[in-house]
Amino acid sequence: NQQQEALDDLEQAQRELARDRRRAEEQLAREQLDKIASELAAMIDREQAVIDETRRLDAIRQGAGKFTRAQLLALRDLTTVQRNLKDDTDRLVDKLTAAEVFAQALRGAARNMQLAIDLLEERETGADAQQAAEHARRRFVDLNDALKQDEDDGASKQAQAEQQQGGDDGPSQNDEGPQTDGIPAIAQLKMLLSLQRELLERTTRLSELHESGKPLTPAQLQELEALAKEQGELADLARNLSRLATEPDDDEPSKDASEPKVDDKPTGPKAEPAETEGGKNE
Repeated sequence: NQQQEALDDLEQAQRELARDRRRAEEQLAREQLDKIASELAAMIDREQAVIDETRRLDAIRQGAGKFTRAQLLALRDLTTVQRNLKDDTDRLVDKLTAAEVFAQALRGAARNMQLAIDLLEERETGADAQQAAEHARRRFVDLNDALKQDEDDGASKQAQAEQQQGGDDGPSQNDEGPQTDGIPAIAQLKMLLSLQRELLERTTRLSELHESGKPLTPAQLQELEALAKEQGELADLARNLSRLATEPDDDEPSKDASEPKVDDKPTGPKAEPAETEGGKNE
């Protein structure tokens, strides 16, 4: 019985350690995202400027049939701007060591920007280059919206917790307070769902082009390869989130660990049968 109780205590300690580790990881992820929030908001405007300039140059090329020397210089500068923005995105990915789903969104944006860079270097400013830049901008928008929504949800939960504590006569039952400053799994799941929807839309668009009999351009084939790679990465992230969701996260000690076990079998020495008056044991 003592061995069983010791085993139960160890299992309970393991569950509590896993819970504390997840909370620490969520807190670290929240701190990392808070540090880059302002940069993410600025990247939306920077990428939109790339899109606008790409469209302007493409309109000139379609009207005149070719670029002038000044326009080629402008195209070179535009390529440099897009490359610098991709480098900044890669740097942010390195900072998000604890927010893997959000880092995955940035990695996808970086791939799209690299595709835009490749096209601009080939003096391609058409739909493929514009869509690649637009996909990157959309990632920044989704990330920014996810951060805002997470902050709003956290503020709402904090207010509810304070209101409940205000109505109690004694101290709060939970000494740790409301867990609102980390990134819960549901916030990562929402971001993962947004990424999956985007992949579905882009895959559907390429599928419709293929079914129409129109051959895919080299840029579209490159996008298709990137989609396949990212789909595999999203599958891995989904499995990780599923594993975290199934791990126990009990704040209270388990019943088995807090209550002594009652064994149906006797634990003392085996009782000898009673002797009857006739000298025989019953």
